[in-house]
Order: sequence, then structure tokens, then C-alpha cells
Amino acid sequence: MSRPKSYNPEVVLDRATELFWSHGFHATSMRDVGDATDLRPGSLYGTFGGKRELFLAVLERYYAGTREAVGAALESAPDPLEGVRRFLEGVAEAAIADDRARGCLMVNTVLEAAALDDDDLRHRVDTMFADIEGRLQAALERAREAGLLEADRDPARLARALIAAVYGLRVYQRRQPGPEALRDLAAELLRLLPPRSTEASTTA
Repeated sequence: MSRPKSYNPEVVLDRATELFWSHGFHATSMRDVGDATDLRPGSLYGTFGGKRELFLAVLERYYAGTREAVGAALESAPDPLEGVRRFLEGVAEAAIADDRARGCLMVNTVLEAAALDDDDLRHRVDTMFADIEGRLQAALERAREAGLLEADRDPARLARALIAAVYGLRVYQRRQPGPEALRDLAAELLRLLPPRSTEASTTA
């Protein structure tokens, strides 16, 4: 009989996430991972595979959390436009709370994949962002149908602009501009949407 694992894979992923998030995929070695997780290479390879497989597991887990947060913002709001606003405000608050200026792991991965000319990795993250963009677009389409968004606004173009702005916010955040600068930037980002009505403000 094989011996049961004496470690928790979720804890290993937590520690690997911290490592990859702080140093990136390329600069992190399996030895670094082993030191961070207190696991021998055999255990790491046996459970997760190589460094790339481990990183992809970390990235998918991070994306799952991001997708859950997007869903919570969109589904808890009193109307679809308010849901999009809450999503954007959540991005800004996450940036402000990131006192180590690590940025977004998904955005960081896009930038690193481009620098490394890693088309496969870039495609994986592009697919993740495309899913989030699609969910924003669907919410904006519902908002337009409800008369909350101007009839001449294109939900697809607006969703694309919002995702591009999110990219920019999280990259800019890595310069450590300070909370006030990030809040000002987030306020400008929200100007892409119609202003909150008095009724929406009192019911939110």
C-alpha cells in the first residue's frame, strides 16, 4: 500500500502562488518552490509535474478566485450596470490593498509571456480575460436593454475598453503611486460608465 500524502496540496499551492506572484514564472526555479513549500522534488513532480504544470495550476486557481469575485460583483448588484461598477471598484480596492505592489498575477503573466515570446502561456491568459470581458459585455447588454446604458453605446467595445483599463490600472499600481492616486485613477475609470442615479446610490 502506498503511504498517504503528509502534506496538503492546497497549502503547497498557496505557497507556490506567493512565490510565483512575487518573482514571476521564469525567475522561479523548482528549487525555489521546494524551499518555499518544504517538499522534495520527487513529491512536487509526482503531484504537480514540472514547474510549468505547477505554475498553470497556480494560475488556474487564481483565475477561479477572480472569476468568483466578478460573479459576486455582478450578481449581488441591484442592476447590471451597478454590477459592472462594483467589479471596477473591487479591482481598484484590490490594487490599493496590495501593499507589496505585486499587481495582478494574470496581468503579470501576460506581460511576462510577451517578453518570453511564450504564445501558449499568453493564449491561456488571453482566454481567461476573454471570459471576464464576455461577462462584462453581457451585463452591459442587459443594462442597455434596461435603459441604463445609452442606446448608442456598444457593449462589446465598452467591455473591451474596461478590460484594457483594468490592465493599465494594475500595471500602474506596481509603481506604488499611493492609495489616493489609485482612487483618482479608479474614479476616472468609472467615468467610462454613466453616472450612478440617486435611486441606485440609495439602494446599493
